[in-house]
Amino acid sequence: MDYLDILQWPAMAVTILASWLVASTQEGRRNAGFWILLLTNAMWAAWGRDEDRKERWQRLKSPPSTAPPAC
Repeated sequence: MDYLDILQWPAMAVTILASWLVASTQEGRRNAGFWILLLTNAMWAAWGRDEDRKERWQRLKSPPSTAPPAC
């Protein structure tokens, strides 16, 4: 397991917390929720970028297909 895989679940939990804060009637909580949502966007971007990197690596490691091209 890659260390960035561990980032997925905390990012989800923090996103839910931030959404709850943004829905608050208190201005301070809404403001905090906004900044936390920005942080979670960065967390999701880092996780997604890592998943893309792993997918490209798997394609490079796999042998080329010997199947004839589809018509």
